[in-house]
Amino acid sequence: MAVSFTYDNDNHLIRGVMTDRFDASRFKSVMTEIASGTNFAPATAAIWDMREFDFHHFDSELAQNISNIKGKLSSRQGALVAYIVPNDLGYGLMRMFQLMSDTEHESMVFLDYDKGLEWLILKVKEQQDK
Repeated sequence: MAVSFTYDNDNHLIRGVMTDRFDASRFKSVMTEIASGTNFAPATAAIWDMREFDFHHFDSELAQNISNIKGKLSSRQGALVAYIVPNDLGYGLMRMFQLMSDTEHESMVFLDYDKGLEWLILKVKEQQDK
């Protein structure tokens, strides 16, 4: 699995990309780096582009594995997250993941990158205005 991210200074959010099949060790490494808060706050909002991710191997066990990794990163609690998926399969599986995940953050799943980005930027601005 290829996982990468950059920090978007203009919008104060993380832009991540996940492609291919899931690799737990790579995912854990990237999430630990994000949660370390070295270059930005650990709970920075994130948009994850998963349009090239292979959802054919995504099942409840994998969703639980991801949730467990994310659950151990308490510094990410409260982070806003937008997941961008390629199709109805990805949408349904990510919604399942949302329901299984007990992490403390608000997230949404989108089929359209621009709509997900728009939602995330709006939510970030709402948080900043509080």
